[in-house]
Amino acid sequence: MGIEVQLDETGVGVGEGYQFAVLGDNDADVDMLIAAVRSMAETEIGRQYLERTTDRHRWMVGDDGEVAGRLVRNDDGDNGAPYNVVVDGRMMTWEELAMALESYEGWGFRLVIEDRVRDLRSDAEIIALRSPNSGPADA
Repeated sequence: MGIEVQLDETGVGVGEGYQFAVLGDNDADVDMLIAAVRSMAETEIGRQYLERTTDRHRWMVGDDGEVAGRLVRNDDGDNGAPYNVVVDGRMMTWEELAMALESYEGWGFRLVIEDRVRDLRSDAEIIALRSPNSGPADA
């Protein structure tokens, strides 16, 4: 629970473009949240993970080997995959992303899944929940 401020790129296809969001406390300063999401956007838009190439593939991963983006449902099913990815604000298929990673063939990698919203709330009260199969809450 809290106040969410979201910034979406307009004028692009459904699911495409940049998207940023922050979540603050219920009594958060909205101007501070707006400034935080704007700062996130400026940082990410200023950093391009993919570079244009003149080789056989359209994109390649930059020298630092880092790529960040988000998963987007592929409702068209045009490439047979249930999801596409958005990197640098542009929609790509998994195959296109794999081709962009080609120069790193044989290298190791780490995939990190993050919440789409950066949580800026102060420490929230943690309430212990019990599963239907557990005993009393203090057990």
